[in-house]
Amino acid sequence: MRVNTFFTSLRICAPILLMIVSLSLALFGQHIFDFEETIEISPFGLIAFEHLVTETELRMTFGLLSFVFLSWTFLRDYSGFYPRILRIRTMFDNDGLEKVLETYRKDPRFDFVIYSDWKKKKRSYFDAIEKEIMEKAAKQVSLGHGGFLVAEGSTTFIVEKQAPFKQSYRVVEADGNLKMQDEASDFKFRTAFNLLNTKDADIEVTLTDMLFRHTFMIAPKFSQTYQFDSTDDTRFGDLVACSRARFFPAAVIEGSIYLVKDKQRWFPVGYCVYDY
Repeated sequence: MRVNTFFTSLRICAPILLMIVSLSLALFGQHIFDFEETIEISPFGLIAFEHLVTETELRMTFGLLSFVFLSWTFLRDYSGFYPRILRIRTMFDNDGLEKVLETYRKDPRFDFVIYSDWKKKKRSYFDAIEKEIMEKAAKQVSLGHGGFLVAEGSTTFIVEKQAPFKQSYRVVEADGNLKMQDEASDFKFRTAFNLLNTKDADIEVTLTDMLFRHTFMIAPKFSQTYQFDSTDDTRFGDLVACSRARFFPAAVIEGSIYLVKDKQRWFPVGYCVYDY
């Protein structure tokens, strides 16, 4: 993945860095502020008077500045820092999917309960796609567990801030398409996905996410439409694309894991990486 500029991340983190510097000076600046100096103040250029600057005043000033920078950090609109068009490469192999799933499970913000036999659920999912291909395109394919299935395409990703006094956002556009190919049979087909207008598109970023994790998690829901020939579109259920976006050291969306719900639990069917 090509890094979407380190300088963008510096712009994002500038208020946090300034807050840390100001707070450090307020708490531990005794070696710097170990002096008293008289300065001349002349408001509006009319009356001049002298004021003795003390260490306490300097500490209070930097303490106030740290609060200002903290407020700026939490009230700022970050939606414009992330790219609005993403290139996607999607894979469906079990080994890679298992590794990606484990990284998400380690994150306490990942609140999807996954079936223990998710590989069996995933196989049934691809069996259903095979059946659709047979019926709609009259093609005999064997997708198996998806190990030879790859996809490339692009998507839009537009986020808008929803509340002025907290880090609350919503994904308002995230539609795209993928060109899929079964490398075992060389059968090609397309899929389009469209963002659904549900609460899953909401994003809440906490101060802990911003200051310590440097990431936030999003999980919008999409409808899927498959095209097996040039004339027919087939709706094939919904899925969630759970993604982790990073503030630092680069402003990027790291990747996504695709989850499908069956009754009360979920099972993964694929994962993707993004480029910009």
